[in-house]
Amino acid sequence: MPLFLVVLKRNEENKQIFQITNIGFFRVVIEPLKGSSMPPQCYRCQEFYHHSRLCNRAPKCLKCSGSHLTADCKKSTKSPAKCANCGGPHPANFSGCPSYPINRKHKNQPNKNIWTEKAKERTQKSTPRQQKPSYASVTAQNTSTNNTFDANAIMQQMGQMMQQWGTRIAFLQQNNKN
Repeated sequence: MPLFLVVLKRNEENKQIFQITNIGFFRVVIEPLKGSSMPPQCYRCQEFYHHSRLCNRAPKCLKCSGSHLTADCKKSTKSPAKCANCGGPHPANFSGCPSYPINRKHKNQPNKNIWTEKAKERTQKSTPRQQKPSYASVTAQNTSTNNTFDANAIMQQMGQMMQQWGTRIAFLQQNNKN
């Protein structure tokens, strides 16, 4: 499916382009251009988060990390690249570079949240937990006393339930006849 980039001035009239759904007999989707999720990188010094237009630093080559602009580099395309940021065998704009800001682990963030740790300590001090019985201690107990039941008592309870149900059913039948 072909994609087209249409650049228009920002005004109220041009916002109506987003409401177009058909052109001729073709169904179209018109959406604003999405910006890059990658951090900006200077093409002069190869550092991140600033633009080459405002950069006054010494130039570094994107391909060989030499002290010249990338446009002036005489390195052949067959020779391996050298990163200006980490010295690795890739160009300085490689997204898999360890010094790339998205790939760097944030050193400023603490490993533990102090507030939740303190809250856990308070709850553990205030409510001591009971030890759960181990498998050995449970199986060591005499299980025959725990599982015994009185068959006569159960039969008596069932008989009482049956009598109660019988009287209730008889009562319901009499009410339905009336």
